[in-house]
Amino acid sequence: MLSSFKKISFFGLGQVSVYAFFAFLPFQIDALVVSASVYFSGFFNPYLSHFIYLSDIFLLLGLLFFGISYALNSENKFWKKIDFKLDGFKWGVLSFLLISLLSLFFASNFSNSLIYFARMFEFFLLFLFIASGFLDLKKLVYVFLGTLSFVSLIGIFQYLAQESLGLRFFGEPVLTSMTLGVAKVDVFSDKVVRIYGTFPHPNIFASYLVFGMFFSSGFIKNRYIQFVLYALFGLALILTFSRTAIFAFFFSSILYLYLSRLRPSFRALGIGALVILVLGVLLGFLPVLYERLILADLHTFSERNLYMGISHNMFSENIFGVGGGNFTNVMQDFSFTKLDPWLYQPVHNIFFLIFNEVGFLGGFSFVFLFIYLLFSFMKKALVVSKKHERLVFMMTALWIFIVITGFFDHYYISLYQGQALFWVYLGVSAYVLRLE
Repeated sequence: MLSSFKKISFFGLGQVSVYAFFAFLPFQIDALVVSASVYFSGFFNPYLSHFIYLSDIFLLLGLLFFGISYALNSENKFWKKIDFKLDGFKWGVLSFLLISLLSLFFASNFSNSLIYFARMFEFFLLFLFIASGFLDLKKLVYVFLGTLSFVSLIGIFQYLAQESLGLRFFGEPVLTSMTLGVAKVDVFSDKVVRIYGTFPHPNIFASYLVFGMFFSSGFIKNRYIQFVLYALFGLALILTFSRTAIFAFFFSSILYLYLSRLRPSFRALGIGALVILVLGVLLGFLPVLYERLILADLHTFSERNLYMGISHNMFSENIFGVGGGNFTNVMQDFSFTKLDPWLYQPVHNIFFLIFNEVGFLGGFSFVFLFIYLLFSFMKKALVVSKKHERLVFMMTALWIFIVITGFFDHYYISLYQGQALFWVYLGVSAYVLRLE
């Protein structure tokens, strides 16, 4: 019996479990476990609520199976490939995590911050799984792209129907043009629903789509598959009507194409753009995109200015932070006006948000992490082999994308799918930086 038990490849089961995490990551299949002060503003506040997701269970199973594999000491051929060395970047990530924990002593809501950092530690484990070689990075990307392709189709059909498709078992949110809280754009006298796929907000969906396009270029060699993925993800990106993501993708793509000069990929990207243009005429979303990109709905900028003012006031009185996840819990105390229920959101800037919640030490370590990563990519580009330079350029372009979108939104820090994407980026970055 024991010998049969040892013959099971628990390391392999751990890998499959983590791949399953990526397969279910976009789907909001969850259960609410903590709901303290959920309705304190009159609306459900996701930033003070905590869920357990199906993807969480797979990630924890992966940790369990890896632990069993290590304890049995019978799969040395796998463990020899793991890079346990703490290089400069891993130390930087670990330092940010440990420094951020100090804000627990200053948390306005200790239990909320404690759960927040438990989630943060979970994603740190995900970072180690990717960075240290527990996973086959290509297989991980294939799972990511396959799931994202399915979610992109859901999103495109949401646009055509202008409502959700009834896929609640996939975690699809309830969408109609009349539903309060659903992201829409105004076109003349009509309300056009922005697509969500199965994500909590179109902006998060948009970031996943941009990652999908860059990953397609970095890991998919077949030009025809590249073209299909570019066209699919590009069309879905436009239908999210996420201005920041679209502009950030434009600038990061210019950088990527300039660095890599991948002519086949450039042709595929150009053909994909042409297909999207034709579909835009046929589906009628070009007028909507025009209205969105000329900044017709300027109220979003006034809201962002409001959050910036609250953030400034909060930091001036709490230089050690208010605790992870607690921005919305105390934001009314630092606003000169009474906030409407739907305005209870974190400041739309990840750098400001980190300074507010984990204090100036955590904030500076976070900024340093970004600076260190950029210089590491620049240095790596000079010495990496021709085989891997495209991956370095890809991650550099994604660095630009995250910085731009992070200056105008908060989901990399505040929401589950956004946090996961950010830590995946850190993990892939660490993996790419150790390539030769």
